[in-house]
Amino acid sequence: AGLANLAVTLREEFAVGPQDRVSLFSSAAFDASVWEMTMAFAGGATLGVLTTAEAAPAEIAAEIRELGLTVGTYPPTLLRALTPDDLGDPRLVVSAGEQCDTDLAAAWAPGRRFVNAYGPTETTVCATFTDVAAPVTDAPAIGTALPNLAVHLLDHRLRPVPVGAPGEIFVAGVGLARGYRRQPALTAAA
Repeated sequence: AGLANLAVTLREEFAVGPQDRVSLFSSAAFDASVWEMTMAFAGGATLGVLTTAEAAPAEIAAEIRELGLTVGTYPPTLLRALTPDDLGDPRLVVSAGEQCDTDLAAAWAPGRRFVNAYGPTETTVCATFTDVAAPVTDAPAIGTALPNLAVHLLDHRLRPVPVGAPGEIFVAGVGLARGYRRQPALTAAA
């Protein structure tokens, strides 16, 4: 259910279609690769497999331009090492895997759709995302929950916290792991 929900969400929210070339930047060992492949396949787009993903940022950018990638999901660490011009002319850039700060969002939001996405390991890749519009004056939020998911901010007693108060993120809905396979102690602690 989680993967189907993700596929429908990616197709509907990001309008990826046959005209697009989607970057496969992430290793198959990282759940972000599922996001990237699902985004391409759900929309009928071409998947551009980057062979330089572990290379220097300039080499990665050169391959992105060479492949003509129009959609990409990249960690802020890579985006900070590049400028938007380095990637050619992508129409959609998703920042995920690390915190996206104000300076990064301000650099990447103008001229394209720029999205900040968040997802803990226990979900089907992504739990929330938000569009970041220029001009950027604050660090982008992690956004709102994907369809068929809910996000709650709770205190240590599992009570909702007021707006602006610190708390822990809890995700509910389709696509959640039911525990850690053959690791009951980790499951109990989660």
